[in-house]
Amino acid sequence: LRMAQALARLRFDEEVSHTDITEAIRLVRASKSSLEDDDNDPAASAVDIVTRIYSIIRDLMPESGVLKYSELEPVCLAKGFTTDHLDRCLEEYEELNVLQVNAARTKITFVEA
Repeated sequence: LRMAQALARLRFDEEVSHTDITEAIRLVRASKSSLEDDDNDPAASAVDIVTRIYSIIRDLMPESGVLKYSELEPVCLAKGFTTDHLDRCLEEYEELNVLQVNAARTKITFVEA
């Protein structure tokens, strides 16, 4: 909770959004995984892949909050991820109600809290 509040303050916002909470959870998981030896744990490496792809999405997301899938996919592929990795990330963050992907899978949108 405190980390989510700090993230909101970094944006000069008095309200904590779903994105702040999700990012705080992601940071805690990343911190924990850096302390553990996860080389032999496929589930942990899958989470790490999802986290890394989400970071790419956040970096590429324009201020409008809408990113074209056609712009994201080549960047992910160039960084060594597969289309399956990208789809798994998008599905996970859609379930968390952080992102929305349109039915044609051409646009990715951040959900406003």
